[in-house]
Amino acid sequence: MMDFTTLQNCLSYDSSSNYFLWSSGVDSLKIFVSEILKDTAIASADVNEDKHHKMFSFKAADCTIKLYTSTKKVIIQGSGSANLTKIFSANLNNKRDAVERNNDRDEQESSSSTSNDCFVISPNLVNVSNTVNQDDVISELHMIRIEMKKMKDDISNILSNGGKIKSSSESVVDVENLNFKLREENNLLRNHLKVTEDHLADMKKVIDTLECEKSTLISTINILQNNQTTKLTQDELFESTSVLEVNTPAESESVMQQKIPVNKPKKIEKNSVTVDEKRKKNKKNRKHKQKSSTTKVTNTQSNSSASRQLEQEEKRVVILGDSVVKGLQWWKMSKNNVRVQVKCFPGATVSDMECYAIPTLRSDPDEIIVHIGTNDLRHRSSQDVAEDIINLCDDLSQNTTARITISGLTTRTDDSSIGEKVKDTNRILKSFVSCRDLKFIDNCRIGSNMLNGSGLHLNQKGSAALAKNILNQVVNSH
Repeated sequence: MMDFTTLQNCLSYDSSSNYFLWSSGVDSLKIFVSEILKDTAIASADVNEDKHHKMFSFKAADCTIKLYTSTKKVIIQGSGSANLTKIFSANLNNKRDAVERNNDRDEQESSSSTSNDCFVISPNLVNVSNTVNQDDVISELHMIRIEMKKMKDDISNILSNGGKIKSSSESVVDVENLNFKLREENNLLRNHLKVTEDHLADMKKVIDTLECEKSTLISTINILQNNQTTKLTQDELFESTSVLEVNTPAESESVMQQKIPVNKPKKIEKNSVTVDEKRKKNKKNRKHKQKSSTTKVTNTQSNSSASRQLEQEEKRVVILGDSVVKGLQWWKMSKNNVRVQVKCFPGATVSDMECYAIPTLRSDPDEIIVHIGTNDLRHRSSQDVAEDIINLCDDLSQNTTARITISGLTTRTDDSSIGEKVKDTNRILKSFVSCRDLKFIDNCRIGSNMLNGSGLHLNQKGSAALAKNILNQVVNSH
């Protein structure tokens, strides 16, 4: 059995890897730990072997001690690891202090026992022949003392750091540089993610705008096709009436006289009577044809006037709005001589609508329904938004003969403060409309269950409710 000094010599410290090393086996390590902790039960503790990692482990003083046979590294884990690490470091300090004392004693002995034949530094360490220079040996010993002092300082630093290995200044600088680079990369990735999200949001707005433009173009094409079909029908009717020629009785008789040659009367009176009867029959037939042709022309003219009257009775309604109206299905709303056109401008504010409404004013519709203002509420007060909407409608009224109707803002749940602003804005609009030649559509019954996941736009049920409110207003004003 090895004594404690021999066991103590098996323990060392690798400053490059910051690990304790054990040059002997796991059994001797158990004995060493039991000696320094004054616990004999550790020597008989069970040893677990991990063949895959070539490692032995055992428990001591609330911690687990692992010895890797290939690298001789000792790893201490558990709640008592800090205390055991301090004890290991203290044993290393004692060991090095003893080595320094021996070196000092050997140096003193070597300086006092100099001879011509042999210069002895230590009887157990080095024998120097008379050919070696004494100054070189002393300088070498001095270098060894410096290195041992440096090692002692390192161990003191470990103890002062609570048993944890303290990194050198160069390692600290490397870690700080690496941390700085990682932070920069993280910031770059965050900025890139934000730019990508903004780009995605812009693309969604573009898609919404294109969808609205598509629906507007489809409605325009349908309107143009209907107008073209009506025009062709009127032209055909006009051509058919212009082709018919109506002759007076005198003209028809002269024509018939030109076609029928006049024969001189013959001696036989029967033949002359027969010719007169035929003339009378032909004359009756011509009169009947003339009456039938006159009746046809009258019917054609009455049909044409009826179609024109229907066109005059048809009412054209244009809905101008932001993305809230994108779910309105104009083809279902167009019925009972009411032709509806929806123009959606996602993200539009009240000031934007002043420009977007110019093409609609040129088309001169019968009624313009404005649904705008929800995009202004995030940065403006309810009073300001309501006044801007009223001013917009006043400007539209001055530039068109169409009836102007304001569609009330629908509820929002994406922001509680904006939801309250919606109610205040609708209340102010009602008070303004009452003293002007404007109409107001109250959408207060469109609740939160009629919104989609965004808490802003309408779902299918909400769009249907908004369309119903608009149609009720259009029918009542028709």
